[in-house]
Amino acid sequence: MCRKKYVRPLNDDEESFLIKDLSADARKKYKDEKMMLSLLQQVVKEDVMVLLQHNGTSYSIWKALRSKFRGSDEMVKSKKSILKKEFDLFHGLKNESTREIIERYCNLLANMKRLSIEKTNEELIEKLADALPYETWGTYLMIVTPRPAAEWYGA
Repeated sequence: MCRKKYVRPLNDDEESFLIKDLSADARKKYKDEKMMLSLLQQVVKEDVMVLLQHNGTSYSIWKALRSKFRGSDEMVKSKKSILKKEFDLFHGLKNESTREIIERYCNLLANMKRLSIEKTNEELIEKLADALPYETWGTYLMIVTPRPAAEWYGA
């Protein structure tokens, strides 16, 4: 990810140095910038690239991509709200295998992490434990998850 803007060194007349006149470190940074630009141009479709507002640097392209695909502040707020609700309501579905439950759960957690939604380890463990089918996992969960027995039997 491009975290720093690349600025090509300028001479006293505020003109760009020729590549051959750059120091070894500046040449490496120049080469890295060109490599990043090349990679971005290869992976981002041209019709998307022309829609982005950028100044041609890898940093500005990356920022424009992030802005475009992350969405507005209002959209991010809405996505966060939906994901929080989805987490609260998460449970295993009828005829769903343990593997499928865990895959859905991991996908949900990845989406939450992407939007910086934090949950404690206890909340995460409890949510997954509640979603797993009791017939298969009940005994194991009673051993590893400290809870009153009445909660396991819905009393």
